Parts: sequence; C-alpha cells; structure tokens
Amino acid sequence: MGHFDEKHATLLAEPVGPRDHVRGPAQADVTLVEYGDFACPFCRNAYGSVKELLARMPDVRFVFRANPRSHLYAEAEAAAEAAEIAAAQGKFWVFINGVRFEDSLDRLAGALAREGRFAASLHAVFRPGHAVSTERARRQLVTVGPHQIVADLPADEDGDDAGPSPHDLLIAALGSCIAMTVQWSAQKHKLALEHVEVRLTQSRTADGHLFRVSVVLSGDLSDADRAQLQHAAEACPISRTLTHGIAIETRVAVDRSVDEAGRESFPSSDPPPWTSGR
Repeated sequence: MGHFDEKHATLLAEPVGPRDHVRGPAQADVTLVEYGDFACPFCRNAYGSVKELLARMPDVRFVFRANPRSHLYAEAEAAAEAAEIAAAQGKFWVFINGVRFEDSLDRLAGALAREGRFAASLHAVFRPGHAVSTERARRQLVTVGPHQIVADLPADEDGDDAGPSPHDLLIAALGSCIAMTVQWSAQKHKLALEHVEVRLTQSRTADGHLFRVSVVLSGDLSDADRAQLQHAAEACPISRTLTHGIAIETRVAVDRSVDEAGRESFPSSDPPPWTSGR
C-alpha cells in the first residue's frame, strides 16, 4: 500500500517513452501513469474513476503500464500478453476487431477469447455438396460428404415425392441444428435436460419466408434453465445464418465433351498447364 507524501514522494523510475501506451496530448503539462493488472478487481474499480477523470480533463496525458500479478490472479499474465498483441496491431485502447472495448479491464481476457472463438467459427470447414440430375426431371441425387439422399417434389408439384423437397431439407436442417444446440447448451451448463423435441412449419408471407418453431423440453428444469435453453435455440448456427446476410456466388460452366479422341479445344502450340505438368 502506498502513501502519498509531498515531502517524501515516490518518483517514477522509468520515464514515459515510445514503448508506452499513451492517450492524450503528447505535450501535456500533466501525465498520469497507471500500473494496472487486467485481472485485478481493484483495477476494475479504478477503471471507472480514471475514465470519468479523463473525460473531464482531456488535456491530461494518460499512460497505462501492465503489472500482471500471476501469483494472485491466474489470468493476469495471459491478459497482459493479449493486450500487448493488440498493441502490436495498433489496437491497445482495446478496440477489439474494430469495436471499442468499454468494459472493465478484468473482462478484457474474456472479451478477447470470445472474439477468438467467433473468428475460429468463420474458418470452420464445411463439407461440400453435390447435386446431380437424374432421369426424372424433378428428382436430384444430393451428396454431402459420404452421405447421399434423393431430393424430389410432391406429386402436385410435378414430382414423384421420392424424397424430401429442397424446402423440406431446409426445415430439417433448421430443426436438427436447434435440437443439437439445445442439447449442447444443456451439457455445457450441466442442466437436467432429458429430451428435446423441435416442431417446425414454414410459410410464405408478405414480409418473406416465415419459420415457426416450437421447442418442447423434458427434464427437471428451472425457469432460468429454460431461459438458457431458449436462448441457445434462438442462437443455433443455421438460424443465425437464415436471419443474417447470406451471400451466394454462382458460376455456370458448360460441359463440352470431346467426341473424337485427340481433338483439342485449344491451340496445339499453347497447351494448358495440366498437360505439361506445370
């Protein structure tokens, strides 16, 4: 614990330099240097006071120096390292992926972890799909990974109903995703969910396509548990994909089969790379 005494003041041993994290005018008459620990609850309490002070005194230069105390807080060093990584990208005043971080400093590590998980989800590997027409005009053979399914239309839509329609596949994807996400949330939060049933309908309205979803939960669940699982149901990846922007890039190619052996569709003097091993 420090004690301020003008006659016996503790002086700053290391002057503010180019390696410091600084906000405010470079030629300020007053400089405030804070040694803080991102995981410290007392630093969290100080954050609001410092923020308010700087708002009232914009002519003060503020310097923050990380002082992680790992012997007291397990996440202290990791949070300090994360802040330095942000600083190397010019984002110490912790804009996280372009969004200003306005929470208490002890929540910085959690905010960075959430953004990391979100970024990882953008790089998720999805198996490609393949749809091939058959001898029946409305019947398609759909392949995804090792799985095959026949897609068709009902008889009143000029099909044979040999398999689910594209809209049927869409509602099946949404229903299975909601059920999986609810079960995953129950396992993560150790909730006593025994069974989940998802019922769905879809229709066209003046405002667009509408899905109606009913989720039936079985188990010894409190009101808070049910609210948690409802939130999970509304946040399933397929649901978020359908309710957010969807970009579709389509390229059409024409299959021109070569009838005669040796016939070339390109100048013989300039063969394509794959024929020469390049």
